[in-house]
Formats: sequence, structure tokens, C-alpha cells
Amino acid sequence: MSFAETYLSRYASGQVQKFPEPDPDLFLIVIIPVFNEPDFINSLQSLLSAEAPGDSWEIIIVVNEPANCTVENHRQNLKTIIELRSFKETLKRTDLQIHLITPKPFSRKKAGPGMARKIGMDEAVRRFNYLNRPEGILVSYDADTSCSSNYFKELAGFYRKFPDAGGCTLFFEHNLEGSISQNPDQLNAIIQYELYLRYFKLALEWMTFPYANYALGSAFSVRAQRYVIVGGMGLQQAGEDFYFLQKCLPHGNFWELNTTTVFPSARTSDRVPFGTGPFISKFIEEGRIGLDVYSFDLFRALQPLFKWVNLLGEFPESLSEVERIFQEIPEKMRNRMMDLSWGNKIKTAFEESAGLIPFKKRFYHEISLLQLIRLLNDLTAEGFPKLPVQNEFSLLMNKLGNDLEGQSSADLLLAAQRIEKEKGITRIN
Repeated sequence: MSFAETYLSRYASGQVQKFPEPDPDLFLIVIIPVFNEPDFINSLQSLLSAEAPGDSWEIIIVVNEPANCTVENHRQNLKTIIELRSFKETLKRTDLQIHLITPKPFSRKKAGPGMARKIGMDEAVRRFNYLNRPEGILVSYDADTSCSSNYFKELAGFYRKFPDAGGCTLFFEHNLEGSISQNPDQLNAIIQYELYLRYFKLALEWMTFPYANYALGSAFSVRAQRYVIVGGMGLQQAGEDFYFLQKCLPHGNFWELNTTTVFPSARTSDRVPFGTGPFISKFIEEGRIGLDVYSFDLFRALQPLFKWVNLLGEFPESLSEVERIFQEIPEKMRNRMMDLSWGNKIKTAFEESAGLIPFKKRFYHEISLLQLIRLLNDLTAEGFPKLPVQNEFSLLMNKLGNDLEGQSSADLLLAAQRIEKEKGITRIN
């Protein structure tokens, strides 16, 4: 029995269309959901202009729309389908197959990139399963994205160098060129937004939280086997990438690939309920100049707890040290942690673990990133207000050994991007 038979029979979205058999040497499949995307061919061209991965590869495109789609959006989808079919006819490559999936309109409950991405990734798994190739590579990409010329070279090289890797996230920079660079409000909005993303992830790393990562649908990749093990992509209307990666990371051997770059669009958009496009739209509509983020004091107060767990060299005889650390946390914050059962969760992790490694794994199952975000949100509402990202990021940079006080948001963002790039290829956990 091939590696994904159980997943495909029980949990997959079901085959929508049948395609020619995959090449026996199929190495990598890129999955792209598309909805109301007038510039998709340009994104596709960016992929095809990158240096090829060196083995047979495919692109699976899922053109989707909700059942209540507007006439304008439906017409754009039809135009995209026509353009894609014409494009495929002119493609003169022997290493690449492009497949187009056009499922029936999604119900309002299921409409969104989550369902579309799942259909495409399930189909990719189906093709690797046909070849019984669990090491096959699934690459998630977006229809409004471009990439650097070494995109496939670095991806392929990474997986060949680390054959046991479960997957990776890829370095990204929002595309600030073109019309966006000529619009000061939009340019400022995307700088604030990306700076917030960098701040949150780097603050988690500084706090020693082990599953700190960026979750962009255009910038991650997984082995087919890992995709199956975690139960596949979810059906969230937005944020499906975040939830999926939070399932992948606890299984370990997940990496950052900072030697190539993905360029997500920085435009306004209303196609999903939250994410880059909706944030930019709302930020500009409200006439905002700066973005407020979780206070750095929250990360500073929580760091001792996570450092204690990560630095443990042997299974603790008791949890008395945790109790001492809790006493050092500000009372209001400590009380909220207790209200959210953090004490009981840590006790459960201790009592139900047979050793150090199981304890650490169970600890981060109980105190997951979702639990941490819930705590941060509650604390923000109860006396620890959000503060300007420019100020909080400067505080973080100071802790990381970079004195950037007084720098502009744009300069801070460049510094954050530089820090990430300098990591090269690094293991998250």
C-alpha cells in the first residue's frame, strides 16, 4: 500500500479532475490557488523564469470561486482560465507539466484559499502517492507573488542536502516596487505590516519559543509524507497557512530557507477576511500612520519560563522551579495565566511525561502558540496596551545587540530583513 492511501481515502478533498500520469522522476509540485487575479500570468512567468530544480516538476493551479461570486469576479476567473489554457499550449518545456483544476463553486462556508489550497495539495499528494514517493516536495505559492531567480535551485538544494527535513519556510519581502512605491500611504502601510510580522516572530525567538515562524501561504514547503502525517491543509477561509504550519512544526526537523526570496504582493485586497490585503485596505481607510503591537514588556516577562523549559538538562523532580518563576511574573499577568489554566497545563505536561524530551514536547503541546496568543490578547485588554511597533521593535533590536533607537520604520524593516537573511539555512526545531 502506498504511503498516502489512508489519508486520501478518509481525509482528502476528493479528486476533481484527472490528469496524465506523473513523470516517474517527479520531484516537486507547486500549488497555486487563484481567485479574481488579473496579474496571475505575470506571477506564473516569474516561476518559469527561475532556474529549474533539475528534475521533473509540476504546477497545479486551482481556479476557485464562492457560489455567491460577483459577476466581475466570475468574468475574471473565466479570463484567467482562457489565458492559462492558451499559455499551456505555447509552453515548450520537457521538465514541466502544468495542471489546471476548476472545481465547482464553493459554498459560502468553504469558500476561500484554504479549500483551494487543500484541493491542490491533496492532488499533489495523490500524484506522489501514485509513484509511492513520500519524499516528494509540495510547494505552496500565491497567485499575486513573484520569486527570485534562484528560487528552485535553493529549494531543491535544501531538500537534497537535508533528506530528512519535513519542510521549510522561505524568506520573503513584500514587493514595494511599481505603483506602491508611488503611493506614500500604501507604502507606509505595508512597511508597518511587515515590520509587525518581523517583530512578532523575532520576539518569539528572543523569548526562546521553539515554534516561531512566518506563516505565509506563498512561502512554505513540505514533504508529501509530512503533509499526510499532520492531516493535510485545513479549510479556514484565511489563515490556513498559519494553522497548517502549527501542525507541522511539533513533528520536528522543520527549517527556514533564507537563501532565496519570495515577493508577496503589497496591494490592497478584499478577497479574504484578514491578511496582508485586508490589513492594507483598512489601515489606509482609517488614515492610520503607525501600527500598535504587543508590548515588548510582555515578552520580557514571559521569557524566564520558556528559557527554563528549553535549558532543562534533565527531567525535573518537581515543578517548584516553575512556581518560583511564576512569582517573578507581574501579579496581573500571573493571575491571567492562572485564569487560562497555564499552571494546570504545565502540571499535566509534567505528570504525563516519562522523561525530559516527552516533557518538553508535551509542554509545547499544552502551551502552544495559539495559547500564547490568547494570553497576549487578554493581557492587552487588561492593562498592557499595545504600543507603536517602531518603539517596541527598537527595544527588541537592542536586546539582540543592535542599537537602532530613533531609526525610521523603513530602516528598522531593512535591519530585520538583514538579520533573517544572515541566518541562511537554519533549523527551527
